[in-house]
Amino acid sequence: MRLELAVRRRVTATLVNKYVKAPKAEKSVVLDQLCEVNGWHRDHAGKALRQAAAGPPAPHPARAPVFRYGRR
Repeated sequence: MRLELAVRRRVTATLVNKYVKAPKAEKSVVLDQLCEVNGWHRDHAGKALRQAAAGPPAPHPARAPVFRYGRR
């Protein structure tokens, strides 16, 4: 049974706080739980937990276009 993306994100969000506060041995258990529920590999699950703990990425500032030919 495959879960929808929104459900997988909710599961990940519920485990983030437990993962961040846990010592190394318990982090392994949390990773195992996330892999079993979401059907992910451990590498992907760890990356998803780290990214969720870091929060949303900062927006990039808008840049003016750089014209290289003909316009100055």
